[in-house]
Amino acid sequence: MLIIDRIAFYALFHSGGLLSSPQFYAESFGWYVTHFILHPITFLFLVWQYRKYFEGQLLTSLQSTSALLILFIVSSLTNALLFVGRRASDDLEVAHYLFENVMNMALGDLVGIFVFFPLVIILRELLIHVDEESISTITQCTIVWILILCGYFFLTEFTHGYDIYVKVLAIVPAMFFSLRYGVIGAMCSVFFLCAMTYMVALLTLGPTLENQLYMIVTSIGCILLGAAISAKKTST
Repeated sequence: MLIIDRIAFYALFHSGGLLSSPQFYAESFGWYVTHFILHPITFLFLVWQYRKYFEGQLLTSLQSTSALLILFIVSSLTNALLFVGRRASDDLEVAHYLFENVMNMALGDLVGIFVFFPLVIILRELLIHVDEESISTITQCTIVWILILCGYFFLTEFTHGYDIYVKVLAIVPAMFFSLRYGVIGAMCSVFFLCAMTYMVALLTLGPTLENQLYMIVTSIGCILLGAAISAKKTST
């Protein structure tokens, strides 16, 4: 997966690639070292450390779940430090605002993880632990969330200035599904919360930092709550 990821990255960002830009300095030696040596090594090391202590315990306990969330945060910060640090060595303006650039990239990375991670867990549940209960749970959560989102989008589209209330009210069904269905309910809620926040931000042009922090905090809360409920059900 890492080899495919790095090949795709090179195809997109090298000089002449589809997303090539002078800010990436694709022809510099530091660019190749950062993206093809330092990045894969640090990522593999962090994942290896997690698997070393929590092999086969993904989202099965609060301890393993907390460690996974820490892994997300550390990998996002490490990724931002590598990428922004490399650019700072070539660009004085990036170096001058190093902290802000690192935090902006780390937050964006973390939000991206919380958007795609729930989909991975839901697909894993359907492919590996498929049963009537899992399918029923995912279907119920999806239908209810889609109905909720339709109401939210109608409200924000025709009644401006209510996006903050939409975000606050969205926490209620997210907590309910996390409490009712454990990890799967939490994963569905995290995905739809993030999707809702993206759409509300586009409709209302809300502050990016506020939306990112909202998605991160609510996602962490749902995941921890869902893991705690699932662990309790398993123990009993």
